[in-house]
Amino acid sequence: MRTLIAVVAQRNWTVYQLDVKSAFLNGELKEVVHVAQPKGFIKKGDEAKVYRLKHALYGLKQAPRAWFNRIEGYFIHEGFKKSAHDHTLFVKKSYKRSMQLEFEMTDLGKMKFFLGVEVSQNSEGISLCQSRYANEVLRRFEMWEANDVKNPILPDTNLMKLTSGKDVNNTKYMSLIGSLMYLTVTRPDLMYVVRLLSRLMAKPNEEHMAVAKRVLRSEEQLADLDEAFEVGRNLLGCLLRGAKC
Repeated sequence: MRTLIAVVAQRNWTVYQLDVKSAFLNGELKEVVHVAQPKGFIKKGDEAKVYRLKHALYGLKQAPRAWFNRIEGYFIHEGFKKSAHDHTLFVKKSYKRSMQLEFEMTDLGKMKFFLGVEVSQNSEGISLCQSRYANEVLRRFEMWEANDVKNPILPDTNLMKLTSGKDVNNTKYMSLIGSLMYLTVTRPDLMYVVRLLSRLMAKPNEEHMAVAKRVLRSEEQLADLDEAFEVGRNLLGCLLRGAKC
């Protein structure tokens, strides 16, 4: 996503967003899948029978792949050019009308919010911000009122897999690291410490958890930073600045 936004900003383009309603339900199944009759739709006299699915359902493990196969087939049929470097990227100059004829869609206009990332577009460029998501993470892990720190990790911190510290809840630690990983979408400055912490998910202890919570304490102070991609700026360059999300 960051690469695409950087290219768009450099060329002074605008990002628009279309939403396919109930996208996974458009996926066509190649496998034979049976499901029990749902409550409220059980046929009297045939209670022991099951349904065979023709299309994917949300929650079905085949659903994401079935939907991708469906949309990929449509793109290729309509003359989209598939990227040789990213198999989920398809390119065509004009396609909105044809997609609206093929799928039930909502035109959301200029992209403003995408998978927890707030997007702001203006004449100066495009900025990405996750302040809302960051605040949710702080509340979820009860760090909302913790004292903030200026840096996410101390320079002399040495994280080891095997230490004498007391073990902590593995599921909670993994959830915290997963949340921090997603925050690196707009906070590349957190990448180093999050990468170190992710190596310790097999058997985390109190020391590891303390460092992870320190990252949250720095996130509390910096939750209102955004990542800006300026018009005409080098593709490898971006700015972290005070956000107005």
